[in-house]
Amino acid sequence: MRLLALDQASKTTGFSIWNDEEGLIEYGSVFISHQDVIKRFYEMKKRIEELIKEYKIDCAVLENVQRQQNVQTLIMLARLLGILELTLYEHNIDFSVVNATTWKSKVGIKGRNRNEQKRNAINHVKEKYEIDVNEDVAEAICIGEYQFKQIKTQLHSFE
Repeated sequence: MRLLALDQASKTTGFSIWNDEEGLIEYGSVFISHQDVIKRFYEMKKRIEELIKEYKIDCAVLENVQRQQNVQTLIMLARLLGILELTLYEHNIDFSVVNATTWKSKVGIKGRNRNEQKRNAINHVKEKYEIDVNEDVAEAICIGEYQFKQIKTQLHSFE
């Protein structure tokens, strides 16, 4: 089983890839800087499809959109989430969408504000996986860690 976890954003999307036997096997980010939003989303879709094919992804988890101070940002993130959901559907990949509060709670990422939580995600990844990553990748790893634990728990409950 191969899991793809995404911390998607309009320009930079962090990803992590998990294998049921080894855990975390790959991580990184996809950066698309095109000014035209549709072209940026199209390129993001293509890059995610490349990851799906290269790593033979079986399932995925995406972070749900959350309230933003800027309504336009919220709309843009919701559009991207829909595009990525459709991309996964087109490739017959089971996926779930998780709220940030849920994965942060289960992984143990605390903080008074968003910036503190991002720093804590980076520190969590550094301590647990002994790797230095930026906030986009750190959150993708934490989202993957959350989903990976959920899948492992479900698999063990059937044994």
